[in-house]
Amino acid sequence: MARARNHIHVLEENMALLMEQAIANEGLFYRLLYLQRSLTAASSLDDMLMRFHRWARDLGLAGASLRLFPDRWRLGAPSNYTHLALSRQSFEPLRIQRLGQEQHYLGPLNGPELLVVLPEAKAVGSVAMSMLGSDADWVLCCLPVAMPVTINKGRERSYFMKLR
Repeated sequence: MARARNHIHVLEENMALLMEQAIANEGLFYRLLYLQRSLTAASSLDDMLMRFHRWARDLGLAGASLRLFPDRWRLGAPSNYTHLALSRQSFEPLRIQRLGQEQHYLGPLNGPELLVVLPEAKAVGSVAMSMLGSDADWVLCCLPVAMPVTINKGRERSYFMKLR
Protein backbone atom coordinates (compact mmCIF):
# COMPACT_ATOMS: atom_id res chain seq x y z
CA MET A 1 0.00 0.00 0.00
CA ALA A 2 2.84 2.41 0.85
CA ARG A 3 4.46 1.66 -2.50
CA ALA A 4 1.22 2.51 -4.31
CA ARG A 5 0.89 5.78 -2.37
CA ASN A 6 4.47 6.68 -3.20
CA HIS A 7 3.85 5.90 -6.88
CA ILE A 8 0.72 8.08 -6.85
CA HIS A 9 2.70 10.90 -5.24
CA VAL A 10 5.39 10.66 -7.95
CA LEU A 11 2.70 10.69 -10.65
CA GLU A 12 1.08 13.76 -9.09
CA GLU A 13 4.45 15.56 -9.04
CA ASN A 14 5.04 14.65 -12.68
CA MET A 15 1.58 15.90 -13.58
CA ALA A 16 2.23 19.20 -11.82
CA LEU A 17 5.52 19.58 -13.72
CA LEU A 18 3.74 18.85 -17.00
CA MET A 19 1.14 21.51 -16.21
CA GLU A 20 3.88 24.06 -15.48
CA GLN A 21 5.57 23.16 -18.77
CA ALA A 22 2.28 23.48 -20.65
CA ILE A 23 1.74 26.96 -19.21
CA ALA A 24 5.30 27.97 -20.14
CA ASN A 25 4.86 26.55 -23.64
CA GLU A 26 1.61 28.47 -24.07
CA GLY A 27 3.40 31.71 -23.22
CA LEU A 28 6.19 30.87 -25.64
CA PHE A 29 3.69 29.99 -28.35
CA TYR A 30 2.00 33.39 -28.05
CA ARG A 31 5.35 35.19 -28.06
CA LEU A 32 6.37 33.36 -31.23
CA LEU A 33 2.97 34.05 -32.78
CA TYR A 34 3.43 37.73 -31.97
CA LEU A 35 6.89 37.62 -33.57
CA GLN A 36 5.54 36.00 -36.71
CA ARG A 37 2.75 38.56 -37.02
CA SER A 38 5.18 41.39 -36.40
CA LEU A 39 7.73 40.16 -38.94
CA THR A 40 5.14 39.63 -41.66
CA ALA A 41 3.90 43.19 -41.12
CA ALA A 42 7.38 44.61 -41.69
CA SER A 43 7.61 46.97 -44.64
CA SER A 44 11.31 46.38 -45.33
CA LEU A 45 14.25 44.25 -44.29
CA ASP A 46 15.38 47.06 -41.98
CA ASP A 47 11.94 47.12 -40.36
CA MET A 48 11.94 43.32 -40.02
CA LEU A 49 15.37 43.31 -38.38
CA MET A 50 14.34 46.09 -36.00
CA ARG A 51 11.20 44.15 -35.02
CA PHE A 52 13.17 40.93 -34.53
CA HIS A 53 15.78 42.62 -32.33
CA ARG A 54 13.09 44.38 -30.28
CA TRP A 55 11.32 41.04 -29.72
CA ALA A 56 14.56 39.35 -28.70
CA ARG A 57 15.54 42.22 -26.40
CA ASP A 58 12.11 42.08 -24.72
CA LEU A 59 12.82 38.42 -23.95
CA GLY A 60 16.26 39.24 -22.60
CA LEU A 61 18.01 37.64 -25.58
CA ALA A 62 20.83 40.06 -26.25
CA GLY A 63 22.87 39.10 -29.27
CA ALA A 64 20.03 37.44 -31.19
CA SER A 65 20.87 37.31 -34.85
CA LEU A 66 19.35 36.55 -38.22
CA ARG A 67 21.84 35.33 -40.82
CA LEU A 68 20.85 35.26 -44.48
CA PHE A 69 22.13 32.87 -47.13
CA PRO A 70 23.38 34.91 -50.12
CA ASP A 71 22.22 32.31 -52.64
CA ARG A 72 18.65 33.13 -51.53
CA TRP A 73 19.07 36.86 -50.87
CA ARG A 74 20.74 39.59 -52.91
CA LEU A 75 23.30 40.71 -50.38
CA GLY A 76 26.20 41.76 -52.59
CA ALA A 77 27.42 45.33 -52.86
CA PRO A 78 25.92 47.92 -52.75
CA SER A 79 23.59 46.19 -50.26
CA ASN A 80 23.57 47.41 -46.66
CA TYR A 81 23.10 43.84 -45.46
CA THR A 82 26.38 42.15 -46.38
CA HIS A 83 27.11 41.73 -42.65
CA LEU A 84 24.10 39.38 -42.42
CA ALA A 85 25.42 37.05 -45.13
CA LEU A 86 26.24 33.52 -44.04
CA SER A 87 28.21 31.50 -46.54
CA ARG A 88 26.45 28.21 -47.13
CA GLN A 89 29.86 26.62 -47.77
CA SER A 90 31.11 27.75 -44.34
CA PHE A 91 27.87 26.79 -42.63
CA GLU A 92 27.33 23.37 -44.20
CA PRO A 93 29.79 21.40 -41.97
CA LEU A 94 28.22 22.99 -38.88
CA ARG A 95 24.72 22.23 -40.18
CA ILE A 96 25.60 18.57 -40.78
CA GLN A 97 27.30 18.20 -37.39
CA ARG A 98 24.78 20.06 -35.22
CA LEU A 99 21.45 20.11 -37.05
CA GLY A 100 21.66 16.98 -39.18
CA GLN A 101 18.26 16.60 -40.82
CA GLU A 102 16.58 18.76 -38.16
CA GLN A 103 15.58 22.42 -38.46
CA HIS A 104 16.44 23.30 -34.87
CA TYR A 105 19.42 22.86 -32.57
CA LEU A 106 20.03 23.78 -28.97
CA GLY A 107 23.36 23.29 -27.33
CA PRO A 108 26.95 24.41 -27.22
CA LEU A 109 29.07 25.38 -30.20
CA ASN A 110 32.85 25.31 -30.27
CA GLY A 111 34.91 28.42 -31.02
CA PRO A 112 35.21 27.99 -34.81
CA GLU A 113 31.48 27.20 -35.09
CA LEU A 114 30.58 30.33 -33.12
CA LEU A 115 32.75 32.41 -35.44
CA VAL A 116 30.74 31.12 -38.40
CA VAL A 117 27.26 31.92 -37.06
CA LEU A 118 27.88 34.63 -34.43
CA PRO A 119 31.23 36.25 -35.24
CA GLU A 120 30.75 39.15 -32.80
CA ALA A 121 29.22 37.20 -29.91
CA LYS A 122 30.87 37.17 -26.50
CA ALA A 123 30.41 34.75 -23.57
CA VAL A 124 28.11 32.29 -25.34
CA GLY A 125 27.41 29.08 -23.43
CA SER A 126 24.81 27.69 -25.79
CA VAL A 127 22.87 28.71 -28.83
CA ALA A 128 19.38 27.98 -30.13
CA MET A 129 19.48 27.82 -33.92
CA SER A 130 16.52 27.51 -36.25
CA MET A 131 16.57 27.22 -40.01
CA LEU A 132 13.73 29.27 -41.49
CA GLY A 133 12.12 29.56 -44.90
CA SER A 134 9.94 27.48 -47.18
CA ASP A 135 12.61 24.77 -47.38
CA ALA A 136 14.35 25.81 -44.16
CA ASP A 137 17.19 27.21 -46.20
CA TRP A 138 16.62 30.97 -46.36
CA VAL A 139 17.49 32.28 -42.90
CA LEU A 140 19.34 31.06 -39.82
CA CYS A 141 17.96 32.43 -36.56
CA CYS A 142 20.51 32.33 -33.71
CA LEU A 143 19.65 33.03 -30.09
CA PRO A 144 22.77 32.88 -27.90
CA VAL A 145 22.63 32.35 -24.14
CA ALA A 146 25.38 32.78 -21.59
CA MET A 147 24.75 29.54 -19.73
CA PRO A 148 25.33 26.08 -21.22
CA VAL A 149 22.09 24.30 -22.08
CA THR A 150 21.81 20.72 -23.24
CA ILE A 151 18.74 18.82 -24.29
CA ASN A 152 18.69 15.05 -24.56
CA LYS A 153 17.44 13.85 -27.93
CA GLY A 154 13.90 12.55 -27.76
CA ARG A 155 12.94 14.48 -24.64
CA GLU A 156 10.19 17.03 -25.03
CA ARG A 157 11.23 20.34 -23.48
CA SER A 158 10.65 23.98 -24.06
CA TYR A 159 14.23 25.04 -24.62
CA PHE A 160 13.38 28.69 -24.92
CA MET A 161 12.46 28.74 -21.24
CA LYS A 162 16.16 28.11 -20.54
CA LEU A 163 16.97 31.27 -22.47
CA ARG A 164 15.40 33.58 -19.91
